[in-house]
Amino acid sequence: METVAGYILMVLRVLIPVIAVWFTIRLFFSLLRSKKAPTIATLAMLDSPTQFDITSFECFIGRAKTCDICLNFNSVSRRAAIITYSDSEGFKLTIPQNSKKVTVNGIPVDGWA
Repeated sequence: METVAGYILMVLRVLIPVIAVWFTIRLFFSLLRSKKAPTIATLAMLDSPTQFDITSFECFIGRAKTCDICLNFNSVSRRAAIITYSDSEGFKLTIPQNSKKVTVNGIPVDGWA
């Protein structure tokens, strides 16, 4: 009986580290694979061929480098607007309180789109 228990213990001492190494390698390679998020919508600028893909349900637009869509113009606030999406309500453009007024073609914008 002791030989069977010793044999099982010997197998487990080898098998458990092998499984741990295999699992760690699989996790490491899954982190290296770049997975592109699906595009919910595309924001296009009319006067240029520039397009921005909206890939999350909340998208920040502004001049800050942390924004999802970065517009490098002095007239744009650091966090100019937030586009949110809901399946039941569609897209909504929200202007943060500390931001400048957002206008599209000279018309002030805030609300549902």
